Amino acid sequence: MQKLYFEAPTSEAFLKVLQPLWGDEAFSVSLIGDNELANELAAAASQQGITIRRSDVMPTVSSKKTQLKKTRLFIITEQKGEELSKQLLSCVDLDNVIVVAPITDWHFSQKPLFLVSIPKAGTHLIYELAKALGYYEGIEVPEFPEGQTWYCVEYTNSHTVARDFFVDTVRRSPFGNRHHSFMYSPALFIYRHPLDILVSEAHYYHKDGKTAFAGWLDGIGFDERIARLLDDNWLVGSLRERIGGFLPWLDFPNVISLSFEELIGAAGGGNDIDQLRLIWSIQLKLQAPGDSSNIASHLFNPDSATFRSGQLGGYKKHLPDHIVSDFLNKNEDILTKLGYPSDGSVGLPMDRMARRKRNIRFSKADYENMPITIESDFLGCNLVRYLKRFFAIPISAGHVALEALPADVLAIIPSAPSLSEIKATLLIGNIDLSVRRHALDKLAQSIKGLVPIQAVDQYWIGVNTPHLLQEGYFGYNLIAYAGRVWAIEVTAGPLDFANADVVQDWLANGSLLRAATVDGACAAVDRLLDRRAFEAGLSKLGTTFDERLISLTSRLENGLEEAAYRNDERLNTMEARLEQRQESIAQRLSLIAPESDGGTRLLQEDYHGYNLIAYAGRVWAVEMTAGSLDFANADVVEDWLANGSLLQAVTVDGACAAVDRLLDRRAFEAGLSKLGTTFDGRLISLTSRLENGLEEAAYRNDERLNTMETRLEQRQESIAQRLSLIAPESDGGTRLLQEDYYGYNLIAYAGRVWAVEMTAGSLDFANAEDWLTNGSLLQAATVDGACAAVDRLLDRRAFEAGLSTMETRLEQRQESIAQRLSLIAPESDGGTRLLQEDYHGYNLIAYAGRVWAVEMTAGSLDFANADVVEDWLANGNLLQAATVDGACAAVDRQLDRRAFEAGLSTIAQRLSLIAPESDGGTRLLQEDYHGYNLIAYAGRVWAVEMTAGSLDFANADVVEDWLANGSLLQAATVDGACVAVDRLLDRRAFEAGLSTMETRLEQRQESIAQRLSLIAPEFDGGTRLLQEDYHGYNLIAYAGRVWAVEMTAGSLDFANADVVEDWLANGSLLQAATVDGACAAVDRLLDRRAFEAGLSTIAQRLSLIAPESDGGTRLLQEDYHGYNLIAYAGRVWAVEMTVGSLDFANADVVEDWLANGSLLQAATVDGACVAVDRLLGRRAFEAGLSKLGTAIDEKLTSLASRLESSLEEAARRSDERFVVLERPRWRQWLGRKKNNGKV
Repeated sequence: MQKLYFEAPTSEAFLKVLQPLWGDEAFSVSLIGDNELANELAAAASQQGITIRRSDVMPTVSSKKTQLKKTRLFIITEQKGEELSKQLLSCVDLDNVIVVAPITDWHFSQKPLFLVSIPKAGTHLIYELAKALGYYEGIEVPEFPEGQTWYCVEYTNSHTVARDFFVDTVRRSPFGNRHHSFMYSPALFIYRHPLDILVSEAHYYHKDGKTAFAGWLDGIGFDERIARLLDDNWLVGSLRERIGGFLPWLDFPNVISLSFEELIGAAGGGNDIDQLRLIWSIQLKLQAPGDSSNIASHLFNPDSATFRSGQLGGYKKHLPDHIVSDFLNKNEDILTKLGYPSDGSVGLPMDRMARRKRNIRFSKADYENMPITIESDFLGCNLVRYLKRFFAIPISAGHVALEALPADVLAIIPSAPSLSEIKATLLIGNIDLSVRRHALDKLAQSIKGLVPIQAVDQYWIGVNTPHLLQEGYFGYNLIAYAGRVWAIEVTAGPLDFANADVVQDWLANGSLLRAATVDGACAAVDRLLDRRAFEAGLSKLGTTFDERLISLTSRLENGLEEAAYRNDERLNTMEARLEQRQESIAQRLSLIAPESDGGTRLLQEDYHGYNLIAYAGRVWAVEMTAGSLDFANADVVEDWLANGSLLQAVTVDGACAAVDRLLDRRAFEAGLSKLGTTFDGRLISLTSRLENGLEEAAYRNDERLNTMETRLEQRQESIAQRLSLIAPESDGGTRLLQEDYYGYNLIAYAGRVWAVEMTAGSLDFANAEDWLTNGSLLQAATVDGACAAVDRLLDRRAFEAGLSTMETRLEQRQESIAQRLSLIAPESDGGTRLLQEDYHGYNLIAYAGRVWAVEMTAGSLDFANADVVEDWLANGNLLQAATVDGACAAVDRQLDRRAFEAGLSTIAQRLSLIAPESDGGTRLLQEDYHGYNLIAYAGRVWAVEMTAGSLDFANADVVEDWLANGSLLQAATVDGACVAVDRLLDRRAFEAGLSTMETRLEQRQESIAQRLSLIAPEFDGGTRLLQEDYHGYNLIAYAGRVWAVEMTAGSLDFANADVVEDWLANGSLLQAATVDGACAAVDRLLDRRAFEAGLSTIAQRLSLIAPESDGGTRLLQEDYHGYNLIAYAGRVWAVEMTVGSLDFANADVVEDWLANGSLLQAATVDGACVAVDRLLGRRAFEAGLSKLGTAIDEKLTSLASRLESSLEEAARRSDERFVVLERPRWRQWLGRKKNNGKV
């Protein structure tokens, strides 16, 4: 088994393939790679308890026989195509292997494949191989070939001689043919033993019609044909020349060479092992997925047009010995190049193993992004290949660098994906090209019998004659004329295209439409009809709205009259009830127009802190905290109105709304005031802190300035002294220049600067050789040079001191090591000594010249008791070694062994299921594993399907039947049985999926066939059902048209013209030329009905302006932003959904709900919606205000922190400036010195 899988480079894609594989104990899994994908797969394996071997790279060839032979599942995670190819080829010699790898840029789906074959060497065999590998047939290569498609290198013939392509074609092609796709793609080259090719030629070339030169060989016998084909010098050339012309293909790095003898397999006289190994190597190089055995089963095709016998070594039967020996002697070089033995023996190429292992390589030159001129001066343009397109560059533009052009300029240059298309575009333009392509598509459909001939625009006959393309497309005929498609309204009558004014008028009023294609014309018709329908709908809507308003006005007037009449009647007949409710009704009715008798009357107490009072025909809201109000005092009333303690309105609702607005404004002003107060406080605090910080900084700056002035004066003196040292006096005396520079005094003497070590004492400069040698004296030309000499000397001394310290520490370390190593042979004075306590539960003890590890939990040990020591050694409580490290290692080994034994115990417990009892009885191991019970019987584990019933294992025939139908499975272990169940269920699911797919495919085919048949419905006068239930309509073919019949309308008699007319009028029947047209007509009708239904809904909503006042409640709208709108007592009430149900008869509850916002009221539905919106807006505003306050607090805190940081930064910069201030003063001082001539 040799299988190759390729998946997208994601762990999810890989795991879909790996899940059913790596859980099988029969597989040994290796994960190759060190990247994110490999890490994710390793983590997934660890979570599932899968044991894998992991390696960063593929094992080397030397380890392949010992390691790779044991591995059957390779997971390779390399995502670079070239590197992956090398890793895949490491598996070329492996049998019984599965490889899973990522899809890369070298995957067979990303690159085309080229086929080259010597004539009569197995051409159709290599075609079958490409097909079995999954390649599509392309044959003639385009400029930009597709991936996963095979092509010939040139033209439509795979018999390409190398010289023809690499010499002749190069001379004729632009750019030396360097951009040809062959150099960047893989190729297969098949060859065969030359003498077998000769025999096959002699049996084939003379047949009439098989070759162009068949007459040259006709009429002569087989032997003479052999002689002529073997040594011809005039027509086809000798066999040596014909074979030799193909030999260069063997040496190209992107060419995979294969022999006919290997590929033919046992069916053609070869062997299946070499065939499978060859196919496997080709899969690895092409990165083509599949099972090599399955691919091999599709190769041998005796039905091929050129197949004769397909056997290797056939020349032995057909050629005399002298011809064979003569050819072998003269063509040993060709046979050696092809790998065939030169002694005449029949066999496979001797170099086949080396060819299989040869890496494949492609050219890395990139010509896709480089402009290449393919053809010059075509209609005044150069045709340039660039970015997988062809651009037409006008010659008059001169030299144009396409790669440097902006994208907008590049977009307007004519371009096409092929050379022929760019030429056609230049000749007739894109629009005409599109029209003609559409016409050719229609012609192709007509040739297949799918559309009538009349639907074909025969532009090649004459482009200035109007030609009918489609009749009756929603009232328009589609006509081809002058390279355009025109849609003419049927009701408009005939049109004279020669009359430009008429054409213009028809275009303006919509009776004539035009487009580049038929689809475009249909779309134009659809848009026009949609616009007309929309305008008609708007007009109808306006008319309906006016009618509804008139009707509504009339209803309101009638309703008012009827209400007045009913009220009078109810007043007369219900005096008793009126007396009981008089106070309530009077109170409510009084809200419409309060009494104006000069008195005040309390209407509602404590509406958000206001009492509502009726006075002088108005409703007044008086703030409860303001005290009592004398309405007769106009000045007081004016003041209260000004400060908000008094509000007025016409009705109670208006007064409530005024209170709400005032409270909202006060809340907003309070929030702003609080925000301003907080902000002012923070600003005052920050201002104070800034002033204090600035004062402190100024004070510190003054102090530092005073200090710096003193330091500057001292520094100037020091600098003057130092600068004078540039040329020390040479008057023979010494002068101290600087004292104690790192332990050295700097002295001027004899025109030099000397550094004298202070600890060395006084120096006689006449005798200074020794001091210079031991470093007590250093010299330089300047003070800086002397300082540098001192620095270097001190650095060297520090380095030497460090070395000395390291040597000392090394000696100490050696003593420590020696002390530790002394434990190798501990004292043997008979006593014990504790060396280390609690090393993993063992104490290390020195005794009798050995180191003993005594287990702490075992208690104390008497080393003098030899039997006890022996027992402790035997059970692992005591271990011994020569050194402490050895004892530690012994402890580690002991602990590892114990852990291993514990693991073995667990494994043994699990593996006990491997060989269940074979005592003749059955034992249930696991119940209901995916519908199977696992049972131990006769030393095996059996999976019995639960739905199959009970099984008698003694009945061999029943067992055999159950095994055959999958009701019974067997394995050696429980895990094996589980895997068998999983595989069976997977197979059943796969087969069920296949069955479903086949059923759906058959249904799809029937549907497609049915749909295609609709293009031209029968004209036989009968009806035929085309499609059932398209949005409630059945589509029926009748009299060459497609009719949509509404299903709810019943059956229709097409012969009854009146009924048909009625059904067409009311929309129960629609008609069109095609099924698509009928579907579109149904869609439009349903859209119109939906529009009318919407109008009805609007009318219903408008009727809510005056809800009934019959005393009951009625739901008007559910869930308007969390409120239900209810009609009650002639008002519209908005009830919050989350607060539960409301009893309107309970006035107290209603009052409470109105107060907390759970209940709102208005005169109309729109008013109630507005009230809900205002309440929700106020709630959102309050929440936003709270959030704003929090954000401002955070901003102020952040601002304070930033100000503190700024103060600290200012102080730091001020300190730095003081230091920098020194330099300008030095420069000024130096300048004065130079001007005075002292330096």
